Amino acid sequence: PNSVQAIFVNMGLAKNAVEAGNLEEAEKRLEQALNTTDDKALEPLVRLRLARVKNGLKKHDEALSLLSKPAPEAYQPLIDELQADIYLAKGDRSSAIEHYRKAIEKTDPKSRTVGYLKMKLNELGESAS
Repeated sequence: PNSVQAIFVNMGLAKNAVEAGNLEEAEKRLEQALNTTDDKALEPLVRLRLARVKNGLKKHDEALSLLSKPAPEAYQPLIDELQADIYLAKGDRSSAIEHYRKAIEKTDPKSRTVGYLKMKLNELGESAS
Protein backbone atom coordinates (compact mmCIF):
# COMPACT_ATOMS: atom_id res chain seq x y z
CA PRO A 1 0.00 0.00 0.00
CA ASN A 2 1.20 3.50 -0.69
CA SER A 3 -0.56 5.11 2.22
CA VAL A 4 1.18 7.67 4.34
CA GLN A 5 0.87 5.25 7.24
CA ALA A 6 2.87 2.58 5.35
CA ILE A 7 5.57 5.16 4.59
CA PHE A 8 5.83 6.09 8.27
CA VAL A 9 5.95 2.41 9.25
CA ASN A 10 8.90 1.87 6.89
CA MET A 11 10.60 5.02 8.15
CA GLY A 12 10.16 3.84 11.74
CA LEU A 13 11.53 0.40 10.91
CA ALA A 14 14.47 2.07 9.14
CA LYS A 15 15.19 4.16 12.25
CA ASN A 16 15.16 1.02 14.39
CA ALA A 17 17.49 -0.70 11.93
CA VAL A 18 19.95 2.22 12.01
CA GLU A 19 19.91 2.20 15.81
CA ALA A 20 20.63 -1.56 15.70
CA GLY A 21 23.52 -0.96 13.28
CA ASN A 22 21.77 -2.70 10.38
CA LEU A 23 22.18 -0.14 7.58
CA GLU A 24 21.26 -2.67 4.89
CA GLU A 25 17.82 -3.18 6.44
CA ALA A 26 17.41 0.58 6.87
CA GLU A 27 18.30 1.07 3.22
CA LYS A 28 15.70 -1.52 2.17
CA ARG A 29 12.97 0.06 4.31
CA LEU A 30 13.70 3.61 3.11
CA GLU A 31 13.80 2.48 -0.53
CA GLN A 32 10.37 0.89 0.01
CA ALA A 33 9.09 4.14 1.51
CA LEU A 34 10.55 6.18 -1.35
CA ASN A 35 9.18 3.86 -4.02
CA THR A 36 5.67 3.91 -2.55
CA THR A 37 5.29 7.59 -1.76
CA ASP A 38 3.55 10.06 -3.96
CA ASP A 39 3.47 12.54 -1.10
CA LYS A 40 5.53 15.52 -2.25
CA ALA A 41 5.97 16.70 1.33
CA LEU A 42 7.42 13.39 2.56
CA GLU A 43 9.55 12.47 -0.45
CA PRO A 44 12.44 14.90 0.27
CA LEU A 45 12.63 13.71 3.88
CA VAL A 46 12.75 10.05 2.81
CA ARG A 47 15.42 10.85 0.19
CA LEU A 48 17.52 12.70 2.78
CA ARG A 49 17.36 9.81 5.23
CA LEU A 50 18.08 7.26 2.51
CA ALA A 51 21.07 9.31 1.34
CA ARG A 52 22.44 9.32 4.91
CA VAL A 53 22.11 5.54 5.09
CA LYS A 54 23.72 5.07 1.67
CA ASN A 55 26.59 7.32 2.78
CA GLY A 56 27.01 5.07 5.82
CA LEU A 57 27.14 2.09 3.45
CA LYS A 58 29.82 3.91 1.39
CA LYS A 59 27.43 4.13 -1.58
CA HIS A 60 28.47 7.74 -2.05
CA ASP A 61 27.43 8.22 -5.66
CA GLU A 62 23.97 6.76 -5.02
CA ALA A 63 23.60 9.10 -2.04
CA LEU A 64 24.63 12.14 -4.10
CA SER A 65 22.21 11.13 -6.83
CA LEU A 66 19.33 11.08 -4.32
CA LEU A 67 20.31 14.56 -3.13
CA SER A 68 20.44 15.99 -6.64
CA LYS A 69 16.66 15.90 -7.01
CA PRO A 70 14.69 19.11 -6.41
CA ALA A 71 13.60 19.69 -2.82
CA PRO A 72 11.84 22.46 -0.91
CA GLU A 73 14.10 25.33 0.17
CA ALA A 74 13.75 24.35 3.83
CA TYR A 75 15.69 21.14 3.12
CA GLN A 76 18.54 22.85 1.29
CA PRO A 77 20.88 23.42 4.28
CA LEU A 78 20.48 19.77 5.32
CA ILE A 79 21.10 18.61 1.77
CA ASP A 80 24.19 20.81 1.41
CA GLU A 81 25.60 19.56 4.71
CA LEU A 82 25.04 15.92 3.78
CA GLN A 83 26.54 16.51 0.32
CA ALA A 84 29.58 18.02 2.05
CA ASP A 85 29.87 14.99 4.35
CA ILE A 86 29.64 12.67 1.35
CA TYR A 87 32.23 14.58 -0.66
CA LEU A 88 34.52 14.52 2.35
CA ALA A 89 34.05 10.74 2.65
CA LYS A 90 34.95 10.46 -1.05
CA GLY A 91 38.11 12.50 -0.48
CA ASP A 92 36.86 15.56 -2.41
CA ARG A 93 37.85 18.23 0.11
CA SER A 94 37.15 21.26 -2.09
CA SER A 95 33.57 20.14 -2.87
CA ALA A 96 33.03 19.42 0.83
CA ILE A 97 34.17 22.94 1.75
CA GLU A 98 31.94 24.45 -0.96
CA HIS A 99 28.87 22.60 0.33
CA TYR A 100 29.55 23.35 4.01
CA ARG A 101 29.73 27.04 3.07
CA LYS A 102 26.45 26.77 1.12
CA ALA A 103 24.82 25.13 4.13
CA ILE A 104 26.02 27.96 6.41
CA GLU A 105 24.67 30.59 4.00
CA LYS A 106 21.25 28.93 3.91
CA THR A 107 20.97 28.32 7.67
CA ASP A 108 19.46 30.84 10.07
CA PRO A 109 22.46 32.66 11.60
CA LYS A 110 20.89 32.33 15.07
CA SER A 111 20.68 28.55 14.73
CA ARG A 112 23.07 26.35 16.70
CA THR A 113 23.56 24.47 13.47
CA VAL A 114 25.68 27.32 12.10
CA GLY A 115 28.26 26.78 14.85
CA TYR A 116 28.31 23.07 14.11
CA LEU A 117 28.81 23.69 10.38
CA LYS A 118 31.58 26.23 11.08
CA MET A 119 33.26 23.64 13.29
CA LYS A 120 33.19 21.16 10.40
CA LEU A 121 34.80 23.78 8.15
CA ASN A 122 37.41 24.62 10.79
CA GLU A 123 38.32 20.93 11.00
CA LEU A 124 39.21 21.22 7.31
CA GLY A 125 41.41 24.24 8.06
CA GLU A 126 38.90 26.67 6.53
CA SER A 127 36.90 29.59 7.81
CA ALA A 128 33.24 30.20 7.09
CA SER A 129 33.82 33.46 5.22
